[in-house]
Amino acid sequence: MKDTWELHGYGKDLDSRIKKIKEGKVSDISNKNYLLDYYDSMLSQGLSIPRITKCLRLIQKADEFLKKDLKKLTEKDIIHYFGMLEKINYSDWTKNDYKTELKKLRIRFIKIKKIILFNFMNWQLH
Repeated sequence: MKDTWELHGYGKDLDSRIKKIKEGKVSDISNKNYLLDYYDSMLSQGLSIPRITKCLRLIQKADEFLKKDLKKLTEKDIIHYFGMLEKINYSDWTKNDYKTELKKLRIRFIKIKKIILFNFMNWQLH
């Protein structure tokens, strides 16, 4: 028996989203590699295909709205985005999903910067 995610087309949806990212259909070209790295990170964590598909969908929507490099978002950009979400007729859970996913993406980028800095400093000490 097929996994339920295969029956619901999550695999095709995910492939389509990855294809669009690889083709550069993002608001800022620097987001292309960032989103692909985020996808690889989610795969390496063992997240399910439906969860990865949902996360990418939410981040792609944020990318469409913000129209700028996701690594360079300011606090003002994020507040503006969260305010826009509150105006839309989404359920509270949906709004929470959008906010949480953007926060997870930002936290991941901060961790990567710290790891790179830490590895560089360790390399310098040896």
